[in-house]
Amino acid sequence: MYKLLKNYITLFLCFFIFNCTKSFNNQNIKVVELNNIAKIEGNHSIYIAKEKLKLIREFNSEDCESWAVNLDLDSVYRASLKNLFQKMFVDISFSENRLSKTEIEENKLVSQISIIHNNALSTFKTERNTAKFNINMSAEVEILSPKKSILNKIESNRNWGKNIYFDCKLQEGALKTGQETLEKLITQIYHTTYESLYKVTR
Repeated sequence: MYKLLKNYITLFLCFFIFNCTKSFNNQNIKVVELNNIAKIEGNHSIYIAKEKLKLIREFNSEDCESWAVNLDLDSVYRASLKNLFQKMFVDISFSENRLSKTEIEENKLVSQISIIHNNALSTFKTERNTAKFNINMSAEVEILSPKKSILNKIESNRNWGKNIYFDCKLQEGALKTGQETLEKLITQIYHTTYESLYKVTR
C-alpha cells in the first residue's frame, strides 16, 4: 500500500512539474509588426550582427517565481527586424558581412544598413513588498552610402512592478515588459533608419 501511494505521489509530482514547465516554455514574446510603413526605393543591403542576442539576468530576489523567467529574445528580435525591412524597402538583400563604401558603390547599392546589438540586461529585485523588474535593450544603426555615413545609438527599456503578495508571477510581467521593450526598439530603428537614409542619400 505504501509503495503504491509513493508511486502515485511521484507520478503526480512529475505531471505537475511537466505542466508548469510546459506552460512557461509555450509563452514567449511575439514578432513585432509595425503598421503604416513608408516604402523606400532603390537597392539596399541589410546586415544584422551574427552574435546571438543574449538576455543577461541580474536577479537579487527569488520572489514571484523568478526562476521561471526564460525569454528567447534573439529569434524574435531577428524576425522583427527582417519583417520591418521587408516592409520598408522595395528592393533589399540581406548580407553576411558589412560592406565598405567602395563595395557598396561597386555593387550599385544605394546604402547598407547595419544593425549591431548589445546583450539585453534584465534586473529583478524586491523592495519592501514590491517586486521590480526591468529590461534594457540597445543597438547601433549605421547607414552607409558610397559618400556618407551616419551612426545612431538606440536604447529601449521598460519597467514592471507588483506587490509580492498579490499573484506576483514574474514570468508574466517579464513577457509584457520584454514585448514593450522590443516594440519600442524596433520602432526607434524604423524612424532612425528612415530619417538617416534621407540625410545620407539626398
